[in-house]
Amino acid sequence: MRREIFDVVGCDARVGFWRADVETHGEIVQVVTRADTGALVPYALPVQKSERGGGGLFCSARNFVRILQDLIAPEPKILTHAARDVLFGPQLADDSTALTQLRASAPMFTAITGPLTAGLPPSAINHALGGLLITQDSGLGKTSGTMAWAGAYSCPWFANRESGVVAFYGSGVFPPTDAKSSELMGRFVGEVWRRVGKD
Repeated sequence: MRREIFDVVGCDARVGFWRADVETHGEIVQVVTRADTGALVPYALPVQKSERGGGGLFCSARNFVRILQDLIAPEPKILTHAARDVLFGPQLADDSTALTQLRASAPMFTAITGPLTAGLPPSAINHALGGLLITQDSGLGKTSGTMAWAGAYSCPWFANRESGVVAFYGSGVFPPTDAKSSELMGRFVGEVWRRVGKD
């Protein structure tokens, strides 16, 4: 991954799957969870023994945004144009059980996508190879074609090639359904699209 992704887009040493390697180049944000009192307290991370599909990646915000920016670049460095089309394409057939189940889970995604999917009908989502795919415009504007995802520690990202926007919200709150964290993520998403709409 260093050779094929990180170095290609100009990432520095603050990205990798082994904490000991990355933390020598900068401080790593502490993952927290909310106690019964409402206070945020440290959350013990499980020991990583593999890449787990990216689940164990330590990365600075700047490096992560470099990777996201390449997804919408006119001339991408990581993927070919054809591969990028596949990455952003809907993967679940309209009449499939998988899509029916995904759409039945639509309310769950609002915790990570906020206003990108809130208010949209379940028929407005599909799944791309890289994450949840929004297939209709929303009240935010031209959001159709937006691919979005988030991890266990409340770090959502989204990318839309047509609008030329990528965004990443860095956090460290577990679980991703934490109400206050979801509210802040939603406000961030809304503000990004508000600014996009002004251009």
